[in-house]
Order: sequence, then C-alpha cells, then structure tokens
Amino acid sequence: MAIPACNLPDCQQLALRGWDGYSCRLCDGFLCRRHLGSSEHRCPKTWDLDAYHGQFYKKQREYLGSLVALLEQKGPQICLRASSLRAGVPCTIDGTQSTLSRMAGGRHFHAEIRFEDDVAWLLRLPIDHKPESRGTRNYFLECEAATMRFLARKTSLPTPNVHDWSLEGDSTNELGPGYLLMDKLPGKPLNWPKVTKEDPATRQRLLNQLADIFLELERHPLPSIGSLTSSSPVTVGRIGHPSAPSERRPLGPFETGAESYETRVRSVLDQIVTGELIQLEPVNAYLQFRWMLQQLHRGILLPKNDGPPFYLKHPDDKGDHILLDEQFNITGIIDWEWCFSTPRDYAFSSPCMLWPIDDWYASSNRLADGELELAAIYRERGRDDLAQFVLNGRLLQRFWFSLEDVLSDEPDTSLVFFKGLLSAAGVDVGPEEDWWKKWKEWALKEYHDDEPLQQLLRDEQQSKSSEPQPSQPHSQKDSDTATTLGEDQLKTSDPVISNGVHGPQIPSEALMNAPS
Repeated sequence: MAIPACNLPDCQQLALRGWDGYSCRLCDGFLCRRHLGSSEHRCPKTWDLDAYHGQFYKKQREYLGSLVALLEQKGPQICLRASSLRAGVPCTIDGTQSTLSRMAGGRHFHAEIRFEDDVAWLLRLPIDHKPESRGTRNYFLECEAATMRFLARKTSLPTPNVHDWSLEGDSTNELGPGYLLMDKLPGKPLNWPKVTKEDPATRQRLLNQLADIFLELERHPLPSIGSLTSSSPVTVGRIGHPSAPSERRPLGPFETGAESYETRVRSVLDQIVTGELIQLEPVNAYLQFRWMLQQLHRGILLPKNDGPPFYLKHPDDKGDHILLDEQFNITGIIDWEWCFSTPRDYAFSSPCMLWPIDDWYASSNRLADGELELAAIYRERGRDDLAQFVLNGRLLQRFWFSLEDVLSDEPDTSLVFFKGLLSAAGVDVGPEEDWWKKWKEWALKEYHDDEPLQQLLRDEQQSKSSEPQPSQPHSQKDSDTATTLGEDQLKTSDPVISNGVHGPQIPSEALMNAPS
C-alpha cells in the first residue's frame, strides 16, 4: 500500500497517521500535518471535545445502525456457518442495537450466537471497518485469530477459542467486514482498583492467579519478536500493531530485542520527519525519540535478557481484559488484538492495571502495593528472576509506552511521560516547571548535527511565518476525558468505544443516548 497523501487539492504532503489509520476519524479523510488542524479541514478538532464527541457519536450511531441492518439480512448465513461447525446444532443470533452496544469494546462490536444446547459464541466485528487499509485490517484479524488459537489450544489459559474467521474480501465472507466466531466466556470484567481497594485477601487471590498466568505464558516461548500468523505450525510474522505501520513499513519479525527496539525508534523518527506522525510539536517529539535512540546505542534502554526465546505480552492489560466469577476466580482473558512477543524483561513486567496511575501521570516511577506483592509471590515460588522484572520494569514500561502512545499526539501528556522516562533512566531534570525548556536547549545543542532535526526546524519556522497556528488543544490535566490510559478507565468495567487503546474513551450508551 502506498503511503497516502493529503486529500486537500494541490497538497502533496503525506497524511498523518492515527490509532485507526485515518488522520480524521470523523470524515475518514487523509490530512497532512499542516491541514489537519487548519480551517480548510472543517471537522471539529480533537481538542474541542464537545463538538468532536458529538460528531463522533453521530457517526458511530450511523455505523451501528448499518451493522444492525447487515446482521438482520446476513444473520441466517452466519448461523448456518456456526451450526455447521458444531455438527448441525441449530442456533440464533442476537445482533440488536442494544446487544451490540452492551458488548462493545475499544474497537469491536459483539453479537451473541446462542445454540439450542445453551452453548454461546460471539461474532466479533470491527466498530468501523474502514480505518486502516484492507491489508492491515486483515493482518490484524489474522494475527488475533492465530494468537487466540495458540493460547486456547496450546496453553491452559482461559482464552476464547476461535472456531472460524473470515477476512474482508474473502469469497466466503457472508458479511463484508472481517469477523471472528469465538467462544463467549463467563464472567465480568475485572475492575482492579474497585475489587482490591478494601480487601487484601481478594487482592492476594487475584495476584496469585496472575502469577499463574505469567508462569504459563513462560512455558510457551517463541523464536522471534513479532505477531503470530499461525498457531499450527507456530509462525511469527511482522508486528501487528497500529504503532508499527504494517504494509508501508513492515517491522519484524526480529531476532533480538536490540534490533526490534532500534528499528521501531528509527521508524518513529522517520515518520515524524516525513509528516506521518505528530501534528502538534513535531520538533519536541523528534528530540524525545532522538534521545531514546542515543540511549539504545549506550545500552541503557536495551533489554537485559535479550532473546531468543521471546514471550507473548497482552497488549492492553489494564484489567478489563480479565473476566471474573463471583468468587473472584479468573474465568477468561480476552482482547488479544495487537498482541506480539517481546523479550522476557518486558513480557514479565507488571501489567498496567497494577500501576499507580496518579503517580504515572505525575512522572513518578513509584511501584504500587500490588506490584510489590506480585514480586513477593514470585519470590515465594522461587522465581526471583521474575520478581526482578516486576521490581525493575519501569524503564522498559516507560519506553514501550512512549513507542505505542506516539499515535495519541498529546504534547502536554507526552512531556509528562517523557519526564518519567528520563527519571527511570537516571536523568534528574529537577522539580522546576521549566525543566522542558532547559532540557530542550540541551537537546538542540546535543543533536545539532542531525540533519533531519534541522529540516524539521526549518519546516517549523516556515510554517510559523506562512500560516496562522491552529487553536491548541487543552492539556490532559484540564480535561475530564483522558486521551491516554487514565485512572477513570481503570475505575469502570463498563464497555467503552474508543479511538484505540489510548484514544478518547466514549461510553457505549452514548451511541443510543447522545444528541443527534
């Protein structure tokens, strides 16, 4: 797939990428860094939350209505396919608007398939099947299906088994968009802060089960870094994640973590220069990732336990990926889209559901009680190596979060995260409010001979002299709606619709109740 150019007439600049491929999710348009925030692009801007969310709600309601109509028409064919996979047991499908909204996740709707013998499956469909290119959409789905089959058939983890899937464009696809047919697992999503706040015994029970999960994943190593494309035979392909541009710049598979880390940082730097990433403050973003590249060359950000082997790490482990029964037994682990293998240091670091989120957003690298308790459990089981990955995991967690959060393009928040990364790497920038100004002055001198940086500075100067600047988005601290992984997301188990793992979070009920 060719890198798309800006849609506006007479503009040949490359379009910005977001979590879902398009520069603008409202009009599905490709816009360059200059035009996305300009008056020539008439859609509400992401920092005008009321206007943006109002139009976003409307678009999603329209898509939901079209999906309900599609399932009314094509549901019988899906039921025939599902029944054929269970020796002809009849079934029905519930693809009503209320069911699709109730079981909406970050990127998917789910219709329920119920067999006459009370077995339940889910039909998993994309919330919007147009964001990325067809090849990218299909690759994400192929990797998700392969990962879930690998986990369900080769491990003891309670993961939904994928019984069938169909890619967009397949001649046998009855619906149009790609889909999965998979088990519906019992249980309710884990709300870690709510469940564990006042009950240490429940916290210990869950942490012991969490340790069991990581130990089981450790029993199934993989030969390289990338996403699974087949479970039999086990095959690792390129990384299937929005932060890795797939067809345009395939990343992986990699034989070492060092190769993976440097390639991904260089990819981000290259895309900042070409205009594919970062609308707001691209020079600042470039300096941050240029520093990361320097630290990789110095060995500071490299994994201490480079592979092979490598291990799967859940891509969105903020808590609601875990299902619980009434006795707090883990009944399921879901949402494996965008999963890929990593070196041991990162694979067995603490899941983000345990992080002290307020501290994280304050650039602090303090470990939460749950992390300390998980490390103690590993030690009790004679696994001090895994305990050390938890206790010393912040540096790689900060680094990986920067790599994956680059698509969110939130300048104020990125500075908070970067300060946390500097601190984790042993760089003391002090408590001064102007720390960034001082660090940037140092970085501009340090990387003065970097020609791509100089080009960005020239572009920035030209832009300031030729165009009025767009209104700046208000910062994370001024907003009630977090645009990255925030505490509010960890305090609710309600399903959400979002631009991505760290995108604007929109309650699913808004599809039905938001104003037109």
